[in-house]
Amino acid sequence: MTLYTRGYRRYDHGFSSKGVRFGPILAQGYRDAVRGKAFRRLNAFFLLILVVHCAWLYLTPDWMIKQIARQSHGTGASAITSALSMRFVVTSFVNALTGLLPLLVVFVGGGLVAEDLRTRALALYLVRPLTPVDYWLGKLTIPATVVVVSFLAPALTLVLFGILLKPSSEMLAFASEQGPIVVALLAYTAVVALAFSSLVLLVSTATARRIPALILGAAVFYGGEMVRATVAHTNPPGAEFWRATSLMSDARVVFHACLDETILLEGHPPSLRAALFVLGGVTALGAFAVLRRARTVEITS
Repeated sequence: MTLYTRGYRRYDHGFSSKGVRFGPILAQGYRDAVRGKAFRRLNAFFLLILVVHCAWLYLTPDWMIKQIARQSHGTGASAITSALSMRFVVTSFVNALTGLLPLLVVFVGGGLVAEDLRTRALALYLVRPLTPVDYWLGKLTIPATVVVVSFLAPALTLVLFGILLKPSSEMLAFASEQGPIVVALLAYTAVVALAFSSLVLLVSTATARRIPALILGAAVFYGGEMVRATVAHTNPPGAEFWRATSLMSDARVVFHACLDETILLEGHPPSLRAALFVLGGVTALGAFAVLRRARTVEITS
């Protein structure tokens, strides 16, 4: 078998594998991710935050949570229902983890493509046979799965715990009122899984080294938040776009838009239009970078 760096050539002998072809990449990558110390420590911290919010729901009377929510939103006491107070606790959980999710994704995904480039293992994926799209999907779904396991599962657990705390006579009615918060959590997880993972794959492909990918990925995530805060005070031309350079703020905008409420951020938050544009653009750029790099390997026999 001879390897040339002239562009990927499609495998012409058919595929006989069962199930999704990128499944082995996802399975192996996820096993490697959960064995890492960074993942275990961050995941333990995520669970600690879940326990704190569950204790908050369990130990704090409902009227006190309503009072806190009323003061936070500046809403009349009669407007804060049990469902809205539950939404307030879940929103607090989301806000507490928003700043940590980039670290989780960066540590899991920083070396996914970079290590394959460093060890020249990329060509080995494409002889199994796998297409560049299979390779991209396999790598993308590794940090995306970590986000689902480490964030979405605890968030839904918090919602379920709040439902179970209600008296049996009120439980079904209260559960039916949680639809908007569940939809918001699913939408938030989707944009984080796609956009955050795509950005990490983009820097992993560009740097071709794990440590530089970790540093650059963290710089982009947290640097975007600094840009948003700065633009909020200076209001330069194109401010709407510059405010959307913070992917963390963009994800929160999507979350609050699903709840039909205004996000509370220092300064002006990104608009939903700008947030979706940037999130979609980052996802597209990440896919383009990985697919283009995978197509630089041609396999002939």
